[in-house]
Amino acid sequence: MKFKWFIGVDISKKTLDATLYDKVCLKKSKHIKVSNNLKGFRELIKWVEKQGSLLDELLICMEHTGVYGNDLAVFLDQKHIAYSMVPPLHIKRSLGLTRGKNDKVDSFQISRFCYLHRGELRLSKYPSVTIQKLRGLINERERLVKMQTTEKQVLKELKAQSSGSTIERLKARLSHFAKDINSTEREIEQIINADADIQKNYILTRSVTGIGLVNAVLFIIYSNNFHGFADARKYACYQFKFDSIHYNSMFFALICFSFIIKSQLRVVLNSRSGSVAQICF
Repeated sequence: MKFKWFIGVDISKKTLDATLYDKVCLKKSKHIKVSNNLKGFRELIKWVEKQGSLLDELLICMEHTGVYGNDLAVFLDQKHIAYSMVPPLHIKRSLGLTRGKNDKVDSFQISRFCYLHRGELRLSKYPSVTIQKLRGLINERERLVKMQTTEKQVLKELKAQSSGSTIERLKARLSHFAKDINSTEREIEQIINADADIQKNYILTRSVTGIGLVNAVLFIIYSNNFHGFADARKYACYQFKFDSIHYNSMFFALICFSFIIKSQLRVVLNSRSGSVAQICF
């Protein structure tokens, strides 16, 4: 698709700053500030149309800022408007140092990036309902594991000095946590098995030594079932430099990457660093 209009959006918790890139006027490009909610999204689209832009020739770029951009992404998906969510570091390194720092300037820089890289940007798509369910369940499991770990530590410290009734209640809570964790994992596997595409990638990921259920699901979630990047090198660049390393498949390169902006995945990968190192080197 050939785009003719390019908008950069700087996202914050409550507001959106949008700039429609003008390659002639540059920093005098038209700008609007709207609320980060449904009313603001509709106002943004009306403003775009008033500028004479056609929605089917429009490309919107925004930084991948986590939850603050989710509602806008859902809205754009529903309106069938093309958009690309780009890691902030990619934009920063592509444009270099800039003078001044505010939301309006940032939105202009994003719109400029959008125009300059229009031929190589990969269009984004909000994760499917299955991915969203997996995200919720894996977060629930993480909370349960944290509570279980806390109770185990308490049990270890109080075993010698607390009364029998306290110990019994601790053991009962630990048993309950274990059941809930098992139940959550079963539900995760049921959801995966119900989606043929996700199931295929899940089985491939689990086939690697050291990659269990949690690691495999995290890879699927944060890579949007391996559709979040154009190729294996894009996956790998977050953690390793593959310029001089030969690899034969996207899968093996994928196992080596970790998202620097996702501390949850990074922590899990670090805890399995021995297995990952064995796979990669």
